[in-house]
Amino acid sequence: MKTKKLLLTTTVAFASVAQAATIVKWGESAGDTTIVTANAAGVNAFGTTYDDTSIGSPANGTNGYTSPTAGQTRTFYGAKSPSNTVPIINNNGGGDRIQMVNNFGGNAGTLTSMIAWKDDDFLTGDRTLDTFEVNFASRGGIGTTVSFLIATSSGWYQSDQTDFNSTGTYKTFTENSGTLTWSPFSDFGVTGGAGTADITDIQSVGLYASSTNTSSNFVGGLVNYYEVTATGVPEPSSLALLGFAALPFLRRRRA
Repeated sequence: MKTKKLLLTTTVAFASVAQAATIVKWGESAGDTTIVTANAAGVNAFGTTYDDTSIGSPANGTNGYTSPTAGQTRTFYGAKSPSNTVPIINNNGGGDRIQMVNNFGGNAGTLTSMIAWKDDDFLTGDRTLDTFEVNFASRGGIGTTVSFLIATSSGWYQSDQTDFNSTGTYKTFTENSGTLTWSPFSDFGVTGGAGTADITDIQSVGLYASSTNTSSNFVGGLVNYYEVTATGVPEPSSLALLGFAALPFLRRRRA
């Protein structure tokens, strides 16, 4: 008697891609009117010096503000110059928004501000930056210029890329980390980074805004959506099964 063994093998093909992971998200890209039920002040008013132990966002439950919220980073910090007590969250029918504004009372002037989220509140452990996106508008004055901020263990950096909006209509400013370049940022008492920014060593992300006034009252920048993503760990995106896994198939032939 002769026995012949035939073995069929399996070939498995994987196509791996890096899935973007959200680091920070506040609001929704289409606007969200459910964030607050009325204007809300922060736990602490923004000062002229940045302090990442002084929470600038509203406390949980303040006029409907919920912190934490699944999938969002509701706790943030910041600074403004000049400092003021204008409520940080504005209840608005077009989407509740962070407002970095000042009442100039018709006098000429410039308002600069920063808002930031630190790694204690990040939604993911991924630290390699992928994209930045913000929806922003301008209130009064001649317009608002925004740029992105990051902090590494070396210090703070500001994107060289900026965007300008002179209207109250929201504009989307989006940048990919591959196209962004960074310069040291040292406003509001923070330490500017040394050397090239390491975008795999992110400790804080944020936004810088500058608004100029000639004769208006309330002037500044408005943000109803801000999101930063990271390049996640590659994951299998497809599986092609081309055979049977190591299944021995015996055929017997009798002599």
